[in-house]
Amino acid sequence: MPRTAVADRLRISAKFAVVALLAAAGLSISGPAGAPLFAQQQQAVQVDLDNPEAAGKDHNEFVFVRDSAIATEKLALAEKMERLKEWPKSADLYQEVLEKYRDRVVSVGPDAKGMNTRYESVSWKVLQRLSKWPQEGLDVYRGRYEPKAAELLSSAKGDNLAPLYEAFRKYFVTEAAKQAGIRLIEASLERGEYAAAAEIGDQLLTMYPKENLVAERPSVLFRTALAYLLSGSPDAKAKADERARVLTADFPKVMGVVRGKDVVLADALSQEFKALTGGDQGIPTTATTDNWPTFGGGPSRGVISSAKANPGTRLYSLALAKPNFNAPNGATRLQMQQAFDEASKQGFNNGIMPVVDRGELFFQDGTRVYASMLESGVPLPGWLQSYPETPGSTS
Repeated sequence: MPRTAVADRLRISAKFAVVALLAAAGLSISGPAGAPLFAQQQQAVQVDLDNPEAAGKDHNEFVFVRDSAIATEKLALAEKMERLKEWPKSADLYQEVLEKYRDRVVSVGPDAKGMNTRYESVSWKVLQRLSKWPQEGLDVYRGRYEPKAAELLSSAKGDNLAPLYEAFRKYFVTEAAKQAGIRLIEASLERGEYAAAAEIGDQLLTMYPKENLVAERPSVLFRTALAYLLSGSPDAKAKADERARVLTADFPKVMGVVRGKDVVLADALSQEFKALTGGDQGIPTTATTDNWPTFGGGPSRGVISSAKANPGTRLYSLALAKPNFNAPNGATRLQMQQAFDEASKQGFNNGIMPVVDRGELFFQDGTRVYASMLESGVPLPGWLQSYPETPGSTS
């Protein structure tokens, strides 16, 4: 095979691997016309891997990904029951899809050429449909699934946030899920996970049924705006200002508790903005990005991080897998274990060099590879999907 052809195949394979990993992690990539393109379908999707912005052009490179025909059929049936106002049947079908096929995608519909090039997450589609249900439908859904969501909410103790996340994602339109989301915002702010707090706040503000988020809306607006301001992302100031304007316009005199005191939320948010931005100076920014792709930060191996520790910075630890000593007998294995323990006490085993890419942490200890979210330490969803038998993000 010509060398050029081999290189082309390798390049296509590598890009397909990235697309597949994004889909496994529940993420999306930009497709034609900026539409979400999820890398899971059974049909051939014709896309330009080297120039994704060249929408509408003819291509001769194909990527094969997976979708779910079963999920598509059940969603169609659920929507039919929804139109007929058969709320119990529709609720059960939507919930089945959400629980069994949440990592799959379905086609948005064929484009002008009759090709399926746009896809959306199954879970996202279900939540969008349920969020638009009338009150009679929501009452039926909550009657069936509110107890399960409430059980998850009550089981969340201390720093164990997993039940809150499960209630929020699986039973989003229930009252318990709303309370779980509010608690997650508070917990994320306390841990310094500002981007996560802002994302959850926006989901409540934009998707949760408005008639059921009335008393809590000013508080959620306040904390979402503050989370965006603290996150320091490139468009953080604009998003924070937008939510602050809504709070000031719609709830100018609403009181809330901030730092243990009853205050006017709009006024308190304005003071927070001034304190954090230095008046009109804008949000302080650092010179580096959220990337630390190799040892030493970059090709020069001499990059120095300009990150600064702030109040609320999240500290966590990741347990390393126990070494598996390949020894011919128990006595030799014991000697190797003792030597390893002694070296650990003296600090000789602290040679792990992590790398960071867009909020994801990767490192290896000479035996296994680890992949986790930088802010929370939780293993990457795609990683756990590939290696479910090895908890702790190890392979």
